Amino acid sequence: MKKFGVIFPPIGMRIIKSAVGVLLCFVIYFLRGKQGTPFYSALAVLWCIQNQTSNTLGNALQRTIGTFIGAVYGLIYILFRMNIPAIGDSFWHYAIISFMLIPIIYTTVVIQQKKASYFSCVVFLSIVVNHFMDDNPYLFVLNRSFDTLIGIFLGVVLNSTLIFKEFYGKNYSQHITGADIEAQKEEGAKV
Repeated sequence: MKKFGVIFPPIGMRIIKSAVGVLLCFVIYFLRGKQGTPFYSALAVLWCIQNQTSNTLGNALQRTIGTFIGAVYGLIYILFRMNIPAIGDSFWHYAIISFMLIPIIYTTVVIQQKKASYFSCVVFLSIVVNHFMDDNPYLFVLNRSFDTLIGIFLGVVLNSTLIFKEFYGKNYSQHITGADIEAQKEEGAKV
């Protein structure tokens, strides 16, 4: 559709799946009695919704590995910081956080999961930057990890579900986003 000289492609399934995924994260948050932080679930589901479904499980595995690596290092840092209260909110706190990214990324290299490095860093940073010295750091890290895993799970389900595939039928992979359709048209592909 073209209005005012701008091409407006149809709203595609990736956009719909993203909105549904975030809504489901909030539904689960309420079903859990408002436990956890749905923000992290929403980020994970958005990160997992892909324009192609071919590598959904592989991507989910990378993000799950990244979640666990980031959570372990996050817990280690929180426990370290609890035992050295002088660090507080000083420059050293943030310098240590920055340098902690080195062993985190290196761990993903050593275990040959380099694609998990970004998610490992994101989970680590979301734990150590947003942690306000809760009474139970283990519970905080567990909830944070669980929130992310909820989003990853929903992303896999939404990327793989037949409901969305049946909506568009055999040409599902060509109708994931309106932008994909327009790109294919520009390349001369039969849509």
